[in-house]
Amino acid sequence: MTNPSLGSVFPVLLGWAAYRGWKQGNLHPSRPLLACGIAVLCCVPWTVRNYLTFHRFIPLRSNFAFELWLGNNEQFDEQSQVVPAADPERAEIRNYIHMGEMAFMQDKWQRATAFIQTHPRLEIILFGRRFVATWTGMEKPIAGFRDADSPLVRLVLIGNTLAAMGALCGIVALFRSRNIYAFPLAGVVIVYPVIYYATHASLRYRHPMDPVLLLLAVIAVAAAFQRGRSPAAMVSLPS
Repeated sequence: MTNPSLGSVFPVLLGWAAYRGWKQGNLHPSRPLLACGIAVLCCVPWTVRNYLTFHRFIPLRSNFAFELWLGNNEQFDEQSQVVPAADPERAEIRNYIHMGEMAFMQDKWQRATAFIQTHPRLEIILFGRRFVATWTGMEKPIAGFRDADSPLVRLVLIGNTLAAMGALCGIVALFRSRNIYAFPLAGVVIVYPVIYYATHASLRYRHPMDPVLLLLAVIAVAAAFQRGRSPAAMVSLPS
């Protein structure tokens, strides 16, 4: 409920669990259905509350439309090639109060999608920049590292870059050793941040995924130290 973006990895993990059960020959259809049912039941109180408040079916309240508009809006400057911050926060709060939540979000969705449709080339560029910013901390990490006034900023850039590279190496090590946890760990890393590539990036958005990144980095280090052993022993995780 705090971060609905985490729901994006639910199909990945559920599908992996169902596939494992099917491969082992003990999968009953009721198990994945029960998991989905429990997830839905957890959302029902909020869905009922939203229907009573907004008089329409809203499983979970979301500010996705607003976040999408923040990173893709009509204030784009052709000279800077960057979508600037939106209107001052107070102005948006006034619009929110005046229009109401549903109308406000619908307006932002229409504006954001219209901007995306009319600037396809720019969107590809921005998508790439957000990808880099998600994994390093800045859209232009080399320039940021060179121009940084604080050693802490450089340390953050180095740490994030090493964590991303370590995670990639960890995924490769898991797949090479045919580890059963390769797919779910890789799925979290690949699927979860996609929503931020489309909206806008921030290091704090990556926090729910950071434990997985560190685990993968440790796996990569362990695999590097065990290269002389058999492939099956490269990565040892409990089954």
